[in-house]
Amino acid sequence: FKLEPGRFSVGISETKNSLGLLREAIKEAVSAAVSAFISGETQKRFSQIGCDGLIIPYLDSRQHLQFYHRALERISAYDEGHSSHLLETLLCYIDSEGDVALTAKKLFQHGNTVRYRLDKIKNILGISASADAYVQLYMFAKMHKIYNILNGEPLI
Repeated sequence: FKLEPGRFSVGISETKNSLGLLREAIKEAVSAAVSAFISGETQKRFSQIGCDGLIIPYLDSRQHLQFYHRALERISAYDEGHSSHLLETLLCYIDSEGDVALTAKKLFQHGNTVRYRLDKIKNILGISASADAYVQLYMFAKMHKIYNILNGEPLI
């Protein structure tokens, strides 16, 4: 194998005591590998993937796909119709761990512009201003990265 560093990650499942659990072990290992790749790590154990363990193994579920595609379509349609950068702002905001000032700095925008865009995203998606809002935005952004990796598309 000629594997380039930074182009792959290794996932390690939890120890299983039965060959009957091989399917589960493989799913855990793949989930851990995807999680490691997203975070720029070369390897990760399934026990270390946190919230990714709630997302990655279920990416093909109807509920996950509906949530993701509905949000992506709404944000993308707005971006196309208004030449805005809502998707880019959202992904940068989540990468910046919800720090508006850092997001603004990375995007060369004013903090109020970032706040306006985030409010616009919440409005478009029908997310109320609650403690749950960040979680929904985080889940969408995480799913976006994962789907892009699995589809071989570049990350924004």
